[in-house]
Amino acid sequence: MRRMLDLLRERFQGGTRVPRPVPCLTDEEVQESYLLNGDQVAHTDACEGCRGRVEARDKERHAQMYLSDERHLAAMERMRERIASGVKLDAVDSETTGDKYTDCSWGMCSMDPEFWPVEDRMFPDREPIVSSYRSGPDGLVPIPHVSSKYHDEGQFCPFDRRPRATDPMPNSPSGCFSRCRIFSPGRDQRKPSREEALDTYDISIECFRERLARR
Repeated sequence: MRRMLDLLRERFQGGTRVPRPVPCLTDEEVQESYLLNGDQVAHTDACEGCRGRVEARDKERHAQMYLSDERHLAAMERMRERIASGVKLDAVDSETTGDKYTDCSWGMCSMDPEFWPVEDRMFPDREPIVSSYRSGPDGLVPIPHVSSKYHDEGQFCPFDRRPRATDPMPNSPSGCFSRCRIFSPGRDQRKPSREEALDTYDISIECFRERLARR
């Protein structure tokens, strides 16, 4: 009992927890750094080598899941070209249980495999998923879908209605459905025309280029 009390006293001094000495992280522990225990976290904070390895892994994981600013800009430029080429506005808000998604042929939520190159997809090694169909002359035609990587902070779809007067790209792009000019067009219930969409993309692309220039 006395030995246990001595150990506890060694680990807590004046109410401050003293971490146990632990070895440097293995490669496997670095890969799964979100599973580290308290002592390993304390060691990582104090060890420049382990901290650098974990930060490098976090940066790599972020790049695997999120579009870079350059890829987001390229996506907006490609979409503007598609709209100008005559692609029809088609917006789907699926409410099917277990298969909820939004897919807009003019927006950054497009799930068209022809729009998103492999390097911009969340699952680049997977084949497109067929989750809906359209009518064709010979019956139902499957519509393949892919998911892009997440859009990072400041990477807004041009149809997001959030004000950009003081800060062109504020906060996070998540939760844009209720502020979308396509899916939530506002009081007049009018979706943008092709000309308005092109103007909107021109403004967003210019703002985003300015943002990249300020980095």
